[in-house]
Amino acid sequence: MKRLTTHVKGFAAILFASALALSFAGTASALPVSDFTASSTAVAVNEPVTLTFTGSCDLEPCRIAWRSFVVGGSSLGSTIGEGPQVVFAFDSAGVYFVVAKITNAGSTHGSSSSTQVITVGAVVDPPVVDPPVVDPPVVVDPPVADPPVTDPVVTDPPVVQPPVVDPPVVDPPVVTDPPVTDPVVTDPPVVTDPPVADPPVTDPVVTDPPVVTDPPVTDTPPVADPPTATPPADDDSGHGHGGGPEDG
Repeated sequence: MKRLTTHVKGFAAILFASALALSFAGTASALPVSDFTASSTAVAVNEPVTLTFTGSCDLEPCRIAWRSFVVGGSSLGSTIGEGPQVVFAFDSAGVYFVVAKITNAGSTHGSSSSTQVITVGAVVDPPVVDPPVVDPPVVVDPPVADPPVTDPVVTDPPVVQPPVVDPPVVDPPVVTDPPVTDPVVTDPPVVTDPPVADPPVTDPVVTDPPVVTDPPVTDTPPVADPPTATPPADDDSGHGHGGGPEDG
């Protein structure tokens, strides 16, 4: 019975919202299309909710008006705001019927409305939950196991072959033969025999031996007595003439 009552109330709320939308739309031709999204359909008291219009306008400019209605409240509802997007917070708990009405700029003011139900709940403090008391785990000493005795593995050291490096091949220097030059052959001087001249044949000169003549007999010259010299006289002037042996 309780579940049936809940379904009846929900159906009555939908019929009421539809009636509000029709009455709010009026009798004008609904040429624009109204539709919107809500950031959340279940919020807490004073929790902001964002309403975004997603319909279309056939004749610009269009006016988008937002209103909310409650069961048993005024048929005019409460103004939320205008524009393609509004942010609103409900100040009391309850079920709210949010209507978005769009009106075009035609002469007949064609309009369209759409409705969504937003449930506003009271602020409820989260329950205080005591954390469960958990006994610390019992630490069990691990069994002491003797480590297995394993003989060390004797491995021969790796034999490292030294890299074989071929010695660099160096070409020996090219030995060039010295230039062969022929020696200059000079003919030896021609030695000519001196002319052989026959010596002149001369007859020896036959000279007669000299005739030895007796030397001439000369008389002995007479021996003359030497002259007697008279000494010169003394002269005061120092000059004088005297005769001597050289005189005469």
